[in-house]
Amino acid sequence: LGRGVGLKELDLCVSKREGPEADFASAYESLLLEAVRGKLSSFIRKDELAASWDVFTPLLEAVDAGQGPALVPYEKGSRGPAEADALLFKHGYHRTYGYEYHQPAPLE
Repeated sequence: LGRGVGLKELDLCVSKREGPEADFASAYESLLLEAVRGKLSSFIRKDELAASWDVFTPLLEAVDAGQGPALVPYEKGSRGPAEADALLFKHGYHRTYGYEYHQPAPLE
């Protein structure tokens, strides 16, 4: 165990992982049961939610007013636009490993 950060691709398509007969309601039931039992690790605190809105509300208002930041298109399946890496580099983050996106297999 450690505090290192690693990158792992995770397929979140439950129907592929669990099969077409999967009981999707059980995920919600488990989440609600956790809340009832006081296990709140799957939830954020009220102050975290308020801080998030403090950050994102001005951005969303600017986008709604047509004054938001310009969107930069990028190729599907890529790591994103080169501008994102340039911004990270500008603020001291230097990517030292590669990432290759693997398209999930189509649903049957």
